[in-house]
Amino acid sequence: MKRKLILASLVAALSPLSSQAAELEISVTNLTGGIFFTPLLIVAHPAAAHLFQAGQAAGAAVQAMAEGGDTAALKTAGGQTIANPAGGLLGPALGTQAMLSTTADNTRRSLTAMMLPTNDGFVGLDGWEIPGAPGGGEGRNEIRLHAGVVSVDDGLATSVLKSNHRFDNPVMSVLIERIR
Repeated sequence: MKRKLILASLVAALSPLSSQAAELEISVTNLTGGIFFTPLLIVAHPAAAHLFQAGQAAGAAVQAMAEGGDTAALKTAGGQTIANPAGGLLGPALGTQAMLSTTADNTRRSLTAMMLPTNDGFVGLDGWEIPGAPGGGEGRNEIRLHAGVVSVDDGLATSVLKSNHRFDNPVMSVLIERIR
């Protein structure tokens, strides 16, 4: 079965699946026309762990990712991680795939990457429940929309961004297929 999540203006078409541990194929596509994503971090982790939490102050690990693309400190969420499945930056209109094996203890999935060339914008999915995991449920929409970019073409003379860096939501598509 397939599950598709579109991030930023998060839309989910979800269906329950069975079993606790899973082998998931995760496909991520950059839907923007001029924004790059730094190397992605994909994590299956326990329910109590978070990469970030919407509405909460950004800690040092989130700041390092959002301002410089460094996900090293976020890998401490526990569980299984996939770092950099695209082998570098994920360019506009490009996609990547990765396989993620989960265990019964790791009932949530999260992912994140910095958006370039923003100074602190990032895409993210935090704590979505793996279907069929203990606790059930289908996750929550906790992603806030980025306010957008202001470019030199908009009159901000100090901006390094141009009109091709603008984006309207959604900015990322995530397709999750349970293999087993």
